[in-house]
Amino acid sequence: MSRRRRALGALLGAALALAGCASIPDSGPVRPGQDSAVALDEPPVRVLPPPPRPGAGPEDVVRGFLLASASPEDDRASARAYLAPETAQDWRPQAGARVYESGTLRIARRGASVTLTAQQVAAIGPDGRYVPEAEPVLLRTRFSVQQVGGEWRIDGLEPGLLHTTFDVERTYRTASVYFLDPSGRTVVPDLLALPVRSSMATALTQRLLEGPSDWLAPAVRTAVPAGTALAVASVPVVGGVAQVDLTEEAFGAGSEERQALSAQIVWTLRQLDEVRSVRISVEGGEYAVPGVAGEQSRDSWPGFDPGALPEDADAAVVRDGVLGRLEGEGWVAVAGEAGTGGARVREPALSLAGDVAAVLSPDRRRLLRGALTPDAPLVPVLTGGDLAEPSWDRYGHLWSVDRADGTVRVAAADGAPVAVAVPSGLRVVGVRVARDGARALLLVRRGQGYALLVGAVVRGGGEVPLRVVGPVVVAPEVVDVRDVAWVDDGRVAVLGVVEGEGRQVRVVDVSGWDAVPTGPVDAVSVAAAPDRPVLVGTPDGQVLRAAGRSWTAAGPGADPAYPG
Repeated sequence: MSRRRRALGALLGAALALAGCASIPDSGPVRPGQDSAVALDEPPVRVLPPPPRPGAGPEDVVRGFLLASASPEDDRASARAYLAPETAQDWRPQAGARVYESGTLRIARRGASVTLTAQQVAAIGPDGRYVPEAEPVLLRTRFSVQQVGGEWRIDGLEPGLLHTTFDVERTYRTASVYFLDPSGRTVVPDLLALPVRSSMATALTQRLLEGPSDWLAPAVRTAVPAGTALAVASVPVVGGVAQVDLTEEAFGAGSEERQALSAQIVWTLRQLDEVRSVRISVEGGEYAVPGVAGEQSRDSWPGFDPGALPEDADAAVVRDGVLGRLEGEGWVAVAGEAGTGGARVREPALSLAGDVAAVLSPDRRRLLRGALTPDAPLVPVLTGGDLAEPSWDRYGHLWSVDRADGTVRVAAADGAPVAVAVPSGLRVVGVRVARDGARALLLVRRGQGYALLVGAVVRGGGEVPLRVVGPVVVAPEVVDVRDVAWVDDGRVAVLGVVEGEGRQVRVVDVSGWDAVPTGPVDAVSVAAAPDRPVLVGTPDGQVLRAAGRSWTAAGPGADPAYPG
């Protein structure tokens, strides 16, 4: 089962301090990665910005507008009070947001123009996608002002919002809206930043019905029939039951599509603690879904779990060139050629079912695959000059990178080799495919180190991957990424160097909002999986197991790997 979606924290003392003044907080940045999670449906600290002060100058009016913009109540009515009447009607805050560090803000007036500059660290798109900047970039925007009834008001500004990192922490929540992989058998999370509303169940359902973000859309589909909307603009939760009443377009879904639609809705709403079950109706009437009752438990549709692994999915570890599994406190060689020592192996990957292994030859020139059954041979499926650690996807395709030329290569389930396209200019040195098959992490060379990106996977017939599109940075605070592994459908374990903190593993949201550091560790590889401890391999041939923010010994070995 996937974890409850983590949400952004609220800094209570600082927020309360803001209630009595119209200044931008400058006590230090609140950056993603502070481990300040609260429940998705926990109400925010409400801060009611003061109205425009009589006699305020243009710079103060702009500052007041910035502060008031963080209050989403009544379609940001507090912010509109700082705008000239016609401008207040035309302003489009829903156009997205640019996020900046408050301590870098500079405001200067020249005549009827006020210019704002700051260091932008992220952006939130109109569709809710949060995208951190790899490095802070210059944010520069201009406000024009005029006098209205003897008071300065803003009469010209760009669409969208300008938020400090503190504003985002206080007034947004991170959540997943679930769509379907190309096969329609697995849900895939679209990680979004949503302004806090009185009914997060309504906000999440509306986002689901609108379709996936532009970033994820090439990799997923939806079972929502075109034109389907909420029959009434509300998803009430009464006695733990979320009532989702859809318009008649929902009748256009067939039996299997209704099941998939139900899975999307239930997986999306189960993130809310208050939701214990979901009832789907159409225009107030019955909506039959084969195989389930009218009231669907939050635990319905486990077969759509994007991170599902076998209960006995133990980690694989290589000892002296032999592949084995960590079982309890011991190590047992696997069945098949990989576990006999007849062919020395390194850097294994296990299929999602845990019954097939992929391994590299000692010289990294061959990628081999073999069933974990007695006498099963290892069969070469890819050759190259310097192959990177392999990664399975849920369709049985096996990914790697030939670091000799930077190509992403796949051994398809039918054995055919496939080259996967990535955007030009990327020097890819590693790849890790999410267990849902719709997203891939790319480890890329950047300067003298390595950075981490995540992109959407576009597939063709037979779910064979064709290209990875739209890669965006993950964990920009890690300046030299050395290895990475998917923890679950929304988090990854990143091994690298954090400036001022040394080498460590950080478990970070793929969206870039939240991070939990471990203690310092001298490691060269990392492994992770849902509901299992993070493992690392050390340079001196030991495997360590995460225990909170410390590490315990798991025994000798190298290259730990969980299924997937």
